[in-house]
Amino acid sequence: MWQNKGEWDKALEYHGKSAKMHHELGNPENEAKALGNIGLVWKNKGEWDKALEYQEKALKLDRELGNKQGEAQDLGNIGLVWWAKGAWDKALANFQAILKIHRQLGDKQGEAQDLGNIGNTLAGMGRHDEAAPKLVQALTMFLKLGAGDGPRQCLSGLAECRKAMGKDEFIAACEKAGMNKEEAEKLVEALGQIEAKGQ
Repeated sequence: MWQNKGEWDKALEYHGKSAKMHHELGNPENEAKALGNIGLVWKNKGEWDKALEYQEKALKLDRELGNKQGEAQDLGNIGLVWWAKGAWDKALANFQAILKIHRQLGDKQGEAQDLGNIGNTLAGMGRHDEAAPKLVQALTMFLKLGAGDGPRQCLSGLAECRKAMGKDEFIAACEKAGMNKEEAEKLVEALGQIEAKGQ
C-alpha cells in the first residue's frame, strides 16, 4: 500500500517488519517475498546497490527452498536493476537465466516477457540483428496469449531495430524468427505507422 503511494520510507519500514517476522516464524518463502519487496522499494528510490543487496538475499532463500517461480522473479528484479544501471551484459545474463526457468516450468507468459526483455536488452546494446528475432518471438507469443502491455514493449524495441537495420535486413531477421515475408512486410508497415504517430 505505502509502496503504491510512493511513500518509500514507510514501505521499507513495513516490508522490513514483515521480513523480520517471517524470519522469526521460520517462514523463509514469505521472508524471501518481503526481502524482494524491500529490493523493489530501493530500486524505485534509485538506490541500485541496496536494491541488489536485498534481491540477492531473496534469491539465495528461494534457491535454498527450490522455489523456481520465486527464483525467476528475483532474477528478473535483479536484471531490471542491472538494466537501470546500464550494465547490459549482467541484465542479459539474468534474463537468459530466467528464460530457462520459465521454459522448464512451462510458463508461456513468463517466457514471452523474458524474450522481450532479452530482445530489448540486445537492442540497447546495439545488437539489433540478434534483438529483432527475439522481439518477434515475444510479440508472437504475447499476441497468442492476449497479454496486456507486452506487445507495446516489443513494438518499441522492434521499431528501434527496424530503424537501425534497414528494411531488408529487418525483414530477413523477422523471417529468421518464423514470420513469412508477407507478415514481416506488414510488421514493417505497422512500425512505420507507429513511428509516424509518435512524431
